[in-house]
Amino acid sequence: MPKKKEDKEILELAHRLREAIKTCHLSFKEAAEKAGLPEGTLRIWVQAQAVPRLDQFAALVRSLNVNPLYIITGQGSPILIKKKLPFLPKMKKSSRKTTKHS
Repeated sequence: MPKKKEDKEILELAHRLREAIKTCHLSFKEAAEKAGLPEGTLRIWVQAQAVPRLDQFAALVRSLNVNPLYIITGQGSPILIKKKLPFLPKMKKSSRKTTKHS
């Protein structure tokens, strides 16, 4: 059992991080590679032996599209849902010259 509130929070953060990676259907190695991190660093985080630096945490959540609020607090969904934009076809340049009509 954790000795301090901070220890409990670190354990919970590690659990949520593991859960988010699992939800992405990735191994720790794949998740680390995608984020540009050493696999050992990610394993240390999910084992609650250390907490991520802000820049590393940002790289991980961006690359995996995971919800940073969920990882930190447990609120919301583990995965961010990207809002799809409507398909907009590229406009072809007209080969016709436009002329002014008087």
